[in-house]
Amino acid sequence: MVKDAISGLLDIFKGLFTGDASTFLSGVKKIFVDFPIKLVSYIGDAFFSLIENALAAFGIESEMVTDIKLFFRQLPERLVNYLLTLVYSLQKLYHKNYKR
Repeated sequence: MVKDAISGLLDIFKGLFTGDASTFLSGVKKIFVDFPIKLVSYIGDAFFSLIENALAAFGIESEMVTDIKLFFRQLPERLVNYLLTLVYSLQKLYHKNYKR
């Protein structure tokens, strides 16, 4: 995760100094889109893993906590799928309404 953030910063600086807009925008995406999503996913997964283990120490098995932990673990992939579906739907809507 830290490697991705550093890679994003390097891409931003490389794009700025070489004038390559695609490298710059790739770095911006890594820092402002990918990194926060992964950070929330890791923090949520770690927090609910701690709760799950604390409950297990007292002999309590909670399916709800396990489901929440799984949700945070799958968060990055789900967001990508939702965004791709949104983009596809918008493209379809655009072609339906404006391409005649």
